[in-house]
Amino acid sequence: PVLGDRIRRCVAEHAFEVNEDLKITVTCSIGLAEYPLFRDAQQQLGWEAMIEIADAALYWAKHNGRDAWAVLRPTATTDLSSLPGKFQLGAQALIESGQLTVVSSLGQGTAAATE
Repeated sequence: PVLGDRIRRCVAEHAFEVNEDLKITVTCSIGLAEYPLFRDAQQQLGWEAMIEIADAALYWAKHNGRDAWAVLRPTATTDLSSLPGKFQLGAQALIESGQLTVVSSLGQGTAAATE
């Protein structure tokens, strides 16, 4: 969360120079993946699965407010070995089914977010 907020804040505060006369500010959405996922003592998930998790977290942040960071974490009931194959269902479906939980900079204002 500290790294996600630092990146998000730095992008939002920076004026990007388009040309000599035009500077713009932008925001970003960030998906983070924590490695190894807790409870993943054998590090079952490879880098490809971690990219899928970060990508799903990015899209969660975009669909739930933008200008935010999000981390998807497994719950106590998550079967980590089958998790990568379930991402085609979408992150929100995995959150609603209790397979993932969200930690996000969006805080309490987003129903699925927890801090």
